[in-house]
Amino acid sequence: MKTIRFFRIMILVAIMFVNANCKKENPFANATSGVVVPPPTINTSPKANAGSDKQVILPTNTCLLAGSAYDKENNIQMAQWDKISGPASFLIENQTSISTQVKNLQLGVYQFELTVKDSYGLMSKDTVAVTVGQISTTPNETIFKNFIWGTEGLYGTLLWGSVIIIPNIYQYMPAGSVFRTFIKKGNSTNWEELFFGEHSLFSLYLVNGTLAIWSSSEEMELADIKLVY
Repeated sequence: MKTIRFFRIMILVAIMFVNANCKKENPFANATSGVVVPPPTINTSPKANAGSDKQVILPTNTCLLAGSAYDKENNIQMAQWDKISGPASFLIENQTSISTQVKNLQLGVYQFELTVKDSYGLMSKDTVAVTVGQISTTPNETIFKNFIWGTEGLYGTLLWGSVIIIPNIYQYMPAGSVFRTFIKKGNSTNWEELFFGEHSLFSLYLVNGTLAIWSSSEEMELADIKLVY
C-alpha cells in the first residue's frame, strides 16, 4: 500500500514539473504592466524614378515630368520636383505631384530632381534631363540600315514586345542636340515619325544617350531608323 502511494506522489510531482516548464514568457510582454507589445516592424526606403530623359523641340516649351515611386510598405507621404540645373526660365505646374507639367522652358539642358519620402522619413531621389533645342530649317540626318529587333531592353529582358537599341546617339550628332526620329519597316518606302513616351505601337526612350525604340508587337521585319537634327 505504501508503494502505491509513493508512486502516486512521484507521478504528481512529475506532472507539476512538466507544467512549470511549459509556461514560457511572451518575449513581447511588458514586465511591469503585462501589456503585450507587438514585435518591431522593418521599414524599407522608397524608390524614386524620375523617368527617362526628354527633349523639347522649340517653339514647344512645355514638357511632362512623368515620375513614379515604389514603396514596399506602401507608405509614401511626400513627392516633390525641383530644378537642380539649367536655364533660369521654368515653371513647375504642381511641384508636389508625382507627374506634372513644366512650362516656360528655353534653349538649354535642364536637370529636374524627384524626391519621395515615406512616413518614417526615409527618402529617395532621382533626376531626369530635359534638353530644349530647335532643328535647323536645313537639317542634317543620319540613317541606320537593317536593324534586327531584339528582346533585351534598357533594363533587361522585355516581358513583351521587341526593341531596337542605339547606344551613344550623340556620336552621330553634336552633344545636346534635339532630333526627330523616323522608322521605315521592311520593304516600305514611307518614313513614320516616332515620339517620346507614347504608348501606342511604338515608343521612344532616351537614357544617358542611349536611344531605345520599343514596339508592343513581336517585330520580325528589318527596320531602318532615321535621326533628323
